[in-house]
Amino acid sequence: LWDNFFASDQETAQKAPIYPYSGRNQNLQERVQGIIINPNPHYAWQFCALHTALDFMSNPQHYNPQQSFKTAIRELGDNWWNSLNMNKKNY
Repeated sequence: LWDNFFASDQETAQKAPIYPYSGRNQNLQERVQGIIINPNPHYAWQFCALHTALDFMSNPQHYNPQQSFKTAIRELGDNWWNSLNMNKKNY
């Protein structure tokens, strides 16, 4: 399965999504041989999405998008938020 969840054809990193991997059936891995994700080149902006996608793929039956997202943000720390020039309160 080619999953374009992360793909962003936008010209700037600021338009890349910062939200958890979601909307996938927890039985997806039973129906496909693999999942290919398609991140854009703005890694800092993609970290939460990548982190949560890997979390889903490692244990889809117990995946919680909101909890995974909070864990990713906690692991990144304030330096990451500061590098994005964003207000953490909006997330």
